[in-house]
Amino acid sequence: MKTRQAIITLMVVLGTMTLSAQDFTNAIIKYEQKINVHANLSGAQKAMKAFIPEFVSNNLELHYKDGVARIKEIKSEQKGGIQISSSSQDILLDINNKTTKNFTNLGEEKFYTESIFDPKEEIKFLDNTKEIGRYNCKSAEMKINKDETMIIWYCEDLPAYFSPMGLLQVPGMVLELESEKISYIFKGIEQNAADESLLVTPEGYKKVTEEQLMDLTEEHMEDMMPE
Repeated sequence: MKTRQAIITLMVVLGTMTLSAQDFTNAIIKYEQKINVHANLSGAQKAMKAFIPEFVSNNLELHYKDGVARIKEIKSEQKGGIQISSSSQDILLDINNKTTKNFTNLGEEKFYTESIFDPKEEIKFLDNTKEIGRYNCKSAEMKINKDETMIIWYCEDLPAYFSPMGLLQVPGMVLELESEKISYIFKGIEQNAADESLLVTPEGYKKVTEEQLMDLTEEHMEDMMPE
């Protein structure tokens, strides 16, 4: 009887253990992106508060395998079949080559920009800790601009630098981010589930600089305006 109880106890302990970075080689991390629309309004735009929802949420997935990840927005239908999307995040992260690629669709045309992971964020590591899911997380504070900061919750037991916003200079996987204007909330992890077809540069995308993409986006918006 004692042997059986010991085996059951061991199984429970093993079942509740968190994954280590060594074990975490292939997974999907699910996030909810929550944007405070009202907090993002400025000047005369604030008069629109009564006509627009305070928050807009999107679901994101981070597909990760062996140092490469793809952040994809998961489209969902809202009330009345209307699709509400505040962003179309599609980012390929490669810590092995220290690169980030952002993919953008402008109508029928497809573009991507590429940058080298060269962190310049002002990050201050804090003493606060909390458990997110089954993962013990530490906190840090990142300066976004002179008036705004973001709290980062990261797990040192999981691979460093990856987050739903891209690569960040913290020694663990980012599971949550909190700020006045936007937050990313951890929803779960699926082991051995990453779609490997996502972890390469997709065909049909043309590489441009960020300045070129801004010009192309402005041209696309102008073309969409009624004459």
